Amino acid sequence: MEYLNVINIDKHNPNYKDRQNIWLRFHFSAMNDHGFDRLCEIDKWRFINFIRLQIQTKKPVLLDLKYLGRQGFDFTTRRLTSTINQLKESELVTIRMGSGWDQDGNSEGTGREQRGNSEGTEQEQKPKIVTTKGLKKKSVTQSRVEKSRVDIHVRVFTEWNRMAIKQHRNIDKYTSSINGALEYYSEQEIIQAMNNYKLVLVSDKHYYSHFFTLDKFLAQKNGLENFVSGNKPFEAYKNKSNNFVQDNRQNGVAI
Repeated sequence: MEYLNVINIDKHNPNYKDRQNIWLRFHFSAMNDHGFDRLCEIDKWRFINFIRLQIQTKKPVLLDLKYLGRQGFDFTTRRLTSTINQLKESELVTIRMGSGWDQDGNSEGTGREQRGNSEGTEQEQKPKIVTTKGLKKKSVTQSRVEKSRVDIHVRVFTEWNRMAIKQHRNIDKYTSSINGALEYYSEQEIIQAMNNYKLVLVSDKHYYSHFFTLDKFLAQKNGLENFVSGNKPFEAYKNKSNNFVQDNRQNGVAI
């Protein structure tokens, strides 16, 4: 994260040691300073607010929009980056990464370094070793997941074209629809549902006759969901009129 440090913050700080700071110093002469004078009205008030925050928290100010919004900053009229750039050009603030600073904007260092300096000893700081083993493992795992998903796309797309309902050429147009279906159903359930749809479509014992494209079949409510085996599509779309004719013929009734 980035932090803002007000240069020469001490000249604005009452520096109470026995009580909490409840005000800040801002002399009239500061308003005539060339760096401050060149700021627009919004940036002037923001600069004073930065001084307040740094004195209250006793550390540089976190440049986070949500945090600053809670501290009274309104960015609807002027962006934060515009203010920061102007304050830097006016040499009123510095911006750094990390929060390990003292009130003057200097690095505080680690507790071990401070103790070593106070005792007059020099302790060599061990270099921090950063390993990429975990990153590589994560990268490999992610690659496998992505490859597995691509393989599923190919198998579903190939199976759909094999059924010769409506042929498609460009798989890229249908990957998002396949991914959407995979949020609710497994690859096996999707392929089985497609085959159920094909059997119902070509059967004279069932009345369904709507021809889907792959994306419509996967996305529409009367598509994939209706033909998943658990929803018993062969019973749902059974041609009841054929049953009526067949049953009456068997009973010797003229139709």
